[in-house]
Amino acid sequence: QFIELNEEIFTLNTPHTLIHLTRNLLSPNTVANIIARQNTPGYQGPLFELSIHDSIHPPTHLDELPETLKKWGRNHKHPLWQNIVSETNQDSITDYMNLTTFLYRLYNETPREQNGEIPKSVQCHIHKILETLEEDPLNKDLLTLCCKISEEYTETCVDKLAVGLIQLSLQCQKVQAQNLGDTNALKNINNNLEWVNNTIEFIQNINNFRVVYHEKDQSFINLKEISEEVNIYKDRTLDVNQMTTNERISILFKRQSEGYHLSHIQIGDEVEDILMLLNKLKDEGFANIDEIDMKYHTCTTLKDPIKQKAALNYLKHHQKPNKKE
Repeated sequence: QFIELNEEIFTLNTPHTLIHLTRNLLSPNTVANIIARQNTPGYQGPLFELSIHDSIHPPTHLDELPETLKKWGRNHKHPLWQNIVSETNQDSITDYMNLTTFLYRLYNETPREQNGEIPKSVQCHIHKILETLEEDPLNKDLLTLCCKISEEYTETCVDKLAVGLIQLSLQCQKVQAQNLGDTNALKNINNNLEWVNNTIEFIQNINNFRVVYHEKDQSFINLKEISEEVNIYKDRTLDVNQMTTNERISILFKRQSEGYHLSHIQIGDEVEDILMLLNKLKDEGFANIDEIDMKYHTCTTLKDPIKQKAALNYLKHHQKPNKKE
């Protein structure tokens, strides 16, 4: 694992070479510095996919689940948790360890309020998630989904845990609305899930060259919108979604050579920009989610208000859920 990078790596003339540095021991300051350098005008060095490392040592055994549940104020003797702790199937143990790790890390790493307590909004979300699981212990699909989300969002920093918390909370709210037959609530929950999923996809699409920035128009555009007439192969029809990253880069280069004012923005740590955009969507009334207290604002890539506005406009234009009611 890398803790820091040698200065010489930034001088290599290797534009569009991507170096994966996620899950390395990189501090927030190191991540912020790399993000700033790789998006400096004229930079010709390699690009980096990054993540902040701030995790304490996670639990290693399901026996630690009861103590974690007690910290969250839950009854660890509930049949659901007793069954999980006594599980013997190795695949199931792995799944349950993901959920245990998520709960453990979220409790220990969530920034505290001035009184030293975990924010009430976080506590409320966790209680509702655990309550939903306890109310329907035979709903294996929901438990499996929660374990899967936990696995995806415990790998790096506390801000990624926050995105996972949003996903878990919305999925459990969806189950509750379905059980109650509340169609209005279900509509709003699906609307919020759509905003979250589309925001995640948008940031990922920037990094894999599916979405590029139009400097003259100050807007983000999907590469397929400017590649209809471009065919770099004679023997097959162009399908941007099925192309490799290098093939999409070729399309970008061709359009740049034709005078299009296009550029690629490399998002360093994707989760920071996802959180930033979700907070702004919430502020504008498009996503009915709680404000998320970001710990690492300095590690966002889209710091420029013009690019932030362009990102929000892209999301509103391409995904048109109704405003929250």
